[in-house]
Amino acid sequence: MKLRELHLTAFGPFTDRKLDFGSAGQNVVFVHGPNEAGKSSTLRAISDLRFGIPQLSRDNFVHEHRNMLLGGVLVDRNGKSYHIMRRKGRTNTLQYADGSPVTPDVEALITCGLSKEDYEAMFGLDHDRLRNGGEALLAGHGEIGAALFEASAGVRSIPSVLERLDQSARTYFMPGARAKNGRINEALRSYGEHHAELKTAQIKPAWWAERFKEHQAAAKRLSELEVRHEEANRRQLRLSELRGVAPLIRTQDEAGAMLSELDDVPLLAENAATERAAAQAGLAAACQNAQAAQDAVQRLSTQLKALAPDHAALDAAARIERLAASAESFESLRNTIADAADQVAEARRLLDERAGAIVPGVAAHAVLAMAPAPAARARIEEVLGDFKVAQQRLHQHLESALPLEDDEEQAADALPAPALVSALHAVRDEARRKEVLMKRKEQLPADIRQLERQVAADVAALGLADEMALIKVRALLDSEIDAARSEFDMADSELAALRKQLAQLKTEHAGAAARCEQLLAAGAVPTMTQVRAARGQRDGHWAQVREANAGGNPAPGALLDSFEADVRDADRLVDELARDTERATQLQGSQDELARLAQQLADIEHERAATGQRSAAAQERWNATLAARGLPQLAPKALREWQSRLAEAREQSANLQSLTDELDMARATERALVDDLCDAISAVGVAAPANGSLATLWSLVGEIQNDIERRQHALSTALGKRTEREQHQRRFKAQQKTLEEQLAGAAAAVSSGVYGALHLDPQAGVAAAGARLLEFGRLGEAKAELDSVSARELRAQQAFERLLGQGHELAQALGDTPAADLRHYVEQLKARLAQARRIDSERALKQQALEEAQERQREQESLALRHEAVLERLCRAADVDSPEALPAAEAQSQRKRQAQAEADRVRRDLATASSRPVDELRALLRDYDAERMNDEQNQVSAELATLEEGLRSARQAEETARRALEAVDSADTAAVARELMERDAAGVRLAIAPWMRSRLAHALLDEALKRFRERAQGPMLLAASRYFQQMTDGLFVRLVSDDAGAKPVLLAQRDNGGQVRVEGLSEGTRDQLYLALRLAALEIRRDAGYDLPVVLDDVLMTSDDGRAALALRAIADFAKDHQVIVFTHHAHLLGVAERSVPAPMLQVVSL
Repeated sequence: MKLRELHLTAFGPFTDRKLDFGSAGQNVVFVHGPNEAGKSSTLRAISDLRFGIPQLSRDNFVHEHRNMLLGGVLVDRNGKSYHIMRRKGRTNTLQYADGSPVTPDVEALITCGLSKEDYEAMFGLDHDRLRNGGEALLAGHGEIGAALFEASAGVRSIPSVLERLDQSARTYFMPGARAKNGRINEALRSYGEHHAELKTAQIKPAWWAERFKEHQAAAKRLSELEVRHEEANRRQLRLSELRGVAPLIRTQDEAGAMLSELDDVPLLAENAATERAAAQAGLAAACQNAQAAQDAVQRLSTQLKALAPDHAALDAAARIERLAASAESFESLRNTIADAADQVAEARRLLDERAGAIVPGVAAHAVLAMAPAPAARARIEEVLGDFKVAQQRLHQHLESALPLEDDEEQAADALPAPALVSALHAVRDEARRKEVLMKRKEQLPADIRQLERQVAADVAALGLADEMALIKVRALLDSEIDAARSEFDMADSELAALRKQLAQLKTEHAGAAARCEQLLAAGAVPTMTQVRAARGQRDGHWAQVREANAGGNPAPGALLDSFEADVRDADRLVDELARDTERATQLQGSQDELARLAQQLADIEHERAATGQRSAAAQERWNATLAARGLPQLAPKALREWQSRLAEAREQSANLQSLTDELDMARATERALVDDLCDAISAVGVAAPANGSLATLWSLVGEIQNDIERRQHALSTALGKRTEREQHQRRFKAQQKTLEEQLAGAAAAVSSGVYGALHLDPQAGVAAAGARLLEFGRLGEAKAELDSVSARELRAQQAFERLLGQGHELAQALGDTPAADLRHYVEQLKARLAQARRIDSERALKQQALEEAQERQREQESLALRHEAVLERLCRAADVDSPEALPAAEAQSQRKRQAQAEADRVRRDLATASSRPVDELRALLRDYDAERMNDEQNQVSAELATLEEGLRSARQAEETARRALEAVDSADTAAVARELMERDAAGVRLAIAPWMRSRLAHALLDEALKRFRERAQGPMLLAASRYFQQMTDGLFVRLVSDDAGAKPVLLAQRDNGGQVRVEGLSEGTRDQLYLALRLAALEIRRDAGYDLPVVLDDVLMTSDDGRAALALRAIADFAKDHQVIVFTHHAHLLGVAERSVPAPMLQVVSL
């Protein structure tokens, strides 16, 4: 999922900070800012949002761990958005924005099934890891499997890991005959030395020589039987081989005989028969189709000649169709001409009638000449309109005259002095400003009571006596609590570890005791400890005897008896130990282990007691510190929680005191406001109520102000009305005079310019002038109607005459006599044209069919020639004269092919069944038949059974003789050597497991590299080549694999074709190569469904602007389907990014 928004609600140095990572398509997010801007915290926030905030997060230096909170908007591949939050905690820390927990399937989409470490290794890259990656490529000498694996998994140098595993294995075992330094090598060498000492100590000449001879004879007998058994096995294998190859050789001989018989037969293609049959069938069909096509050509040619075309009608087709289309309107034109004539007569009558109404007895054209022109008419209408408007305005003005009113103005009551009114307003404004405080005063008692209950509850929950105890308690610093908690945790951890060791040692002690009891269950057996004790007692008594003899006095008899008894006991113990050396050695080891475990148990018990005392002393110091500070006796973790509650309680107590002070201040303010309001009310002549509340006084002041305002308004209204009435009368008279002057001017204009133009008496009046103007207008409309219908009549007559002319011209072109009836002639022409077109269409179809038949004839004749050529080729290949002989030749060729295939199969089966040459097998089979092979097979099987029985007896005899020889012993040297051999064997057993783990890990990692190289080499090198070419600006065009050495290595190919190993690249170019490999690996992971943003932290810090621009272009290419977040504190890289990355893909985030 892509990250579109990151909400740093409470994380690191940020509080309620929102970072916008762009919309769809803006997949390159460039995050920059100076040092200490919070870049590292933002980096950690990106992974913590997906995978959780660590329990010991470093980003709590502003916000406490419990208050840390992240949020963000994630978008999946389908464009669906997820608004999530991540809080600091242990369970259910990932939630949606509404507080509901995120479901496991959505969390799997968010993390893609990865852990935080895997995500940061695979999808994160900083400058140090980039530089280490380049150095790892150099250290691995470009080995391609390691390079691809490191780039894909984001791990450190794989060759160094393999080298460490190999070194670890070599510390345990060094292969080779001369190896000495490995632990297993040393143990084996020591085992050999002690084994030689054991053999030397066990030699007793006579008895040993007899045992030696017996062993030699048994070994010789065993060797002879093994040789005979091996020879019988070889004979049995040879017989089985011959029985298997005999049928194959017979089949080979039969196939060879058939091939010899068919040696002269040509070997045809496998599909020869099919090809021959297809050619013959195709030839027959082609001949038949060619004849049919020839018949069709002759038939179509005859039909084509019988159809005679009418070229004249076809050439005039367009003119005939246009005439036919126009002829449809022939009758309508006649009717239009007759109707137009009637309309012309009616229009002329109406014109004469309207002219007579204006000037009787005068012709219409003369009356029309008397009508005013359009410009004069417009001027007359304008003059008449002005007269009517002036007359109407004067009438309306006279009607709007108001009657004179003589209203009595009410004298206003006496008002208070303005200063007193202003003082009243000021006091009320002050009370209004304190309104919020007064409302708060009403709410404060309830809040104080609630807070008092809360503080009392907090004090009780803390176990304190009263509220004063909150102040007396001295809290410990977090560092002091952390130190005490660390000390207690360390003591608890040590005690837990000691208890675990004690339980493990007790289990081991019980196991060792059980092994001792198991060894002693088979009977008592002395150990080297008992032997040494017996020898020590013997040597002590012998020293006493020597001291007594040295003094000149014979030793006492009792002392001599004791010495002799000690000698016998010591010899007896040695003999018993020699008889059962292995069990004695095991018993000695178990007893030594019991003693060691007992000592370890005692040491651990002593250490546990000491640790308990240190823990008790630390607890006493802790309790004393708590008592001195007045704190309850709690553990550090519980005390931290108690102190957090104490801080909250103290904060609540401070809030309570603040509310109490606020209430006192509000009450004092209220009393001052009441006094001021009473004084202001009395000053304006109103009696203030005794002991009135602030609300009552506030209401009274409002009433007083309303009354004053009402009285002021009444006075202002009366004065305004009188002034307005006087001004209105002056304006009315002035406007009336103006309107009368305008009306007189309009009447003069009518008299001078209207009556003469309309041929009226000046006494006729304005109404008569308007009527005469209307009559002239109607006369003009009648004249326009007459002109319109006359023009329509003329157009219809002209169209009718053109239609007749077209008919005559077409008749002359076709050689016809002009027809009297145009419509009948048009119908004849239409029928003639249809017939001509039908014949022409039929001729075209016949001509097309004729051409197709001729083409088919040519194709079939050509196809027949090709089939004849195929048959001729097949006859040449089969060496026959005619196609009729081909089936027999094909049958012979098929027999030869089958015989050859059988011979090849037998040859392969013989190679599988036996490694001997065929001639050698034939020579061996020459002396055998089936019966003889069966008899010899039975004999060899019986001989093998007898030899196997003899081998079992011989091996048993050889083992018995060898054990008797090994049992020879002469003193306790053999027992010591045996014990040391057991110790060396135990050393080998102890070292073999870690050696095997190292070797197995080395082999598995090496095999994983090989498989990963085989699977990912192609696609990763292809993608990495593209990115590397972009980063080097085409200097290197691709990456290739060199498989010439023991392991494939990575080569960079220049644009001139030269190839460079990793060692030959500069440090910066190696960094570019590693970045290209990482981008290619991430591209493959993206295709596999890992849709997570890639985070690059200062990977360009050592690159100049040119290299940085090339790298950013490659990153933009990678980011077409993937989100890449680039962090840097270098400001100049922002300009490089804006120039290198397409603007629609780039989103810049400033910290």
